[in-house]
This record gives sequence, structure tokens and C-alpha cells, in this order.
Amino acid sequence: MHAPLRELAELARSDTEMADTTTGHALALTNHAKRLATTSAILRLMAQDTPSEISGDTERSPIITLVREAHRYAETLRPILERMPLEEYARTGYREVGTPNAIRSLGRLFGVDRVTAFDPPKFSCGWDQKIDEDVCRLADEVQRLRPATNTVAMPSPTSTDSSGWRISGIAGTGPATR
Repeated sequence: MHAPLRELAELARSDTEMADTTTGHALALTNHAKRLATTSAILRLMAQDTPSEISGDTERSPIITLVREAHRYAETLRPILERMPLEEYARTGYREVGTPNAIRSLGRLFGVDRVTAFDPPKFSCGWDQKIDEDVCRLADEVQRLRPATNTVAMPSPTSTDSSGWRISGIAGTGPATR
């Protein structure tokens, strides 16, 4: 009687492992497909750019337009970041946003009425509250003007601070998150 139960348990464990492996492979394929879609979109932009480059008419170049916009947003971001000395950004005293009060404090950025916890956890530091609202307004403007950009982000101001955002993605290639 025990042998059939052991065999059944082993079969169930084996099936679970196979399902986990299959799920992992499916996620990897999904990520590869997203990267391929993003690469394809970039190649399309470059192909559209070729006639502009050949003719010297860079005013209609999609890539040059994006670069100009990036420079304009960088200039808009500069005074926001210059509110504090660079050393302030290097401080990495992160606190987990896990208590009800900490979660409510993020209400200035997004609706937190139904939030009880974050998974994965979110963290905050001393300086983020000084710039995050203005950075979010700028990110929202980029998103509004460039709906094909599915993730709007800001590079980390220092190499020692691992927080920060980056602009990436083309609409339809992944979830829009900020």
C-alpha cells in the first residue's frame, strides 16, 4: 500500500518540477520576444532615418528628433537635480516603505488607498522626496508626448546609488511601469 502512494507522490513531484521548468522556459521566451520586438522597433526607426541621413534633411529624422527631445528633457531635469549637492545623492540610507504611514506618504505620487504592502518591497531614502514629484511630472510629460515610450525613466545621478530610472521600451513590447 505504501509503495503505490510513494510512486504517486514521486510522480506528482516530477510533474511539478516539469511544470516549473516549462514555466521558466516560457518566461525566458517571452523576455526574448520582448527584446526582439524592441530591437525590431529600433531597426525600423533606423531604416526610416536612412533617407533623412542620405539627403541631409535631419529635421525629419526620428532618431535625431528623439535625441533632441532627450537633450531638452535633460536640461529640464538639470535644475531639479541641482537642488541638492551631488554628495546627497550618494547617501544610500534606504528605508523599506512597509508601514502604513510610509505607504500613505507615497500618496503624493500615486493612489495608495488599496495598497497594504509592496511585493517586491519598495524603498525610500532621504533625498527622493525632494525631487520625485517634479521628476514624475517630467516623466508623465514624456509619456503623454511620446506614448510609444512605455517606460519613462531617469538615470541614477551617481554611480554609487543604484536607484534611478531609465527610458526604455517601445509600446507593445512590455508592461508600462514606473
